[in-house]
Amino acid sequence: MDVLKGLRPAQIAFAVSDARKAAMQHFSLFGSGPYFVVDNIKLKFAKYRGQQTDWDHTGAFGQWGDVMLEFMQPNNPDPFPSIIRDVLPEGATGPFLHHMAFITDDARERALAMQDKGITLALHCELESGIEAFILDTRDQLGHMVELYAGTPTLREIYAAVKEASIGFDGTDPLRAGSV
Repeated sequence: MDVLKGLRPAQIAFAVSDARKAAMQHFSLFGSGPYFVVDNIKLKFAKYRGQQTDWDHTGAFGQWGDVMLEFMQPNNPDPFPSIIRDVLPEGATGPFLHHMAFITDDARERALAMQDKGITLALHCELESGIEAFILDTRDQLGHMVELYAGTPTLREIYAAVKEASIGFDGTDPLRAGSV
């Protein structure tokens, strides 16, 4: 996994059946947050394991110390194949560790290098905001997937806004509407 050398995780993500409930549970246990919930995250395109898909999911994004957390909820009905369903068994509620995300200016090149080493690209997508992501299936090697984000100004602004909201967070309004 030398392709990941020098990178530090920016986010830990979990597969869950209910993003709001999972975020509230983490907040109750650890005081993390606040969480910005984005329903039906809009994608320009998504390819799941090489096939075009209409993947629909909800995410709750919050801060826990220096790391962002994401709780990913599938919105497509079972048994719709997706990176969340790869980790969240049918009927399970989670949370299950899904991936660790890394921000890098050479995300595409690192994703290609990992594929050259036999790692499967599970998802390649771009959000309506222009954020591009590559999720690679490293469960056999690491026990979770790896997400590589292109370090665009928009992505960095989102991460900074979530972290800023956590500074001095007193537990008031732990779930908030968000956008990506």
